[in-house]
Amino acid sequence: MSQKVFNIITQYISDVKECSSDSSHYAWLIGMCDELLLYGKNRDITNQEFSRIAKKVGNMVDDTGILYATPKTIKIHNGIYTLTNTNTKIDKILRIRTVINNDNGLIGKRIIALQDDNARYGWQGFGFVIDDKITIWKKYKTFKKDSLYEKVTDCFLDIINNPQSSAYFDVGMRMNADKFCIKCNARRMNNMDLKTGLCRKCSN
Repeated sequence: MSQKVFNIITQYISDVKECSSDSSHYAWLIGMCDELLLYGKNRDITNQEFSRIAKKVGNMVDDTGILYATPKTIKIHNGIYTLTNTNTKIDKILRIRTVINNDNGLIGKRIIALQDDNARYGWQGFGFVIDDKITIWKKYKTFKKDSLYEKVTDCFLDIINNPQSSAYFDVGMRMNADKFCIKCNARRMNNMDLKTGLCRKCSN
């Protein structure tokens, strides 16, 4: 097993245990990851063998070594989300993408970012999306939970979880979504399974 893939799974287990320890779906996934890590430590296996074993025990790693896992039914899709205050006409635009190419051990992670003209590339990443939860990075949190990122996240999650009755609708908030595949980030709404969040190509 390559050190890069090993590090990805190790970090993934840590993130899942922190954010989704109450999820029965991820309980077995963590167990399979642990077993896979133990196997990889004790045996000298190639990436191809590792990929085959990973698919067999949990379908967690594709042929390129990218780690991913999909809940049975996904609520938070990748894509562009526009939160609009109909009273002030001010928009806050969020983007959720899966990291595909990165040298910092982030491959396979889903990152939520806020559009910001002052940020590098115009987007300020501020947290991870795991399962149907968002973990905001510490530097963007405040003691009173009133930072811009925390407020936007709270509004976003409330509308996601209560699409017909969110309390934010009463104060004029609305949200539009342009959804992408959670694995390849492709915009394939006409060929996407909204239950899993995967486009047809990635589902196959």
